Amino acid sequence: MKLKPGTIVILVFDTDKDETDILDYNLRFLKKQSNVKKVIIIPEVKNLEDELVRSCNIANVKELMKSKSNSEYKSDLAKCKNLKQVLINYEFDINLFWNQNPKGVFTKYKNDSKLIKK
Repeated sequence: MKLKPGTIVILVFDTDKDETDILDYNLRFLKKQSNVKKVIIIPEVKNLEDELVRSCNIANVKELMKSKSNSEYKSDLAKCKNLKQVLINYEFDINLFWNQNPKGVFTKYKNDSKLIKK
């Protein structure tokens, strides 16, 4: 992909597997690119489902899409045409979303999400 000069890259990544080699490689690669002004990293602790439960008024992610099971939730989310309204209905709080620093092998990555939140 060709990036325009001054591009800011926002890299969101899962932390549910203890593997950082590819992430480290990608970060080094991006930081070397002359067109990349800055790389903002945002860890999902542990994954998107956990982030949504933490930031919405739900106890389980399947509640969000009224899914029959956790496995059906992903396809229901992909089909959703009014996600903004769904999140509003479940009291989504952007300040709770992507707000934690990861643990374990990911502690070296600090959460920069505050740089993109209003």
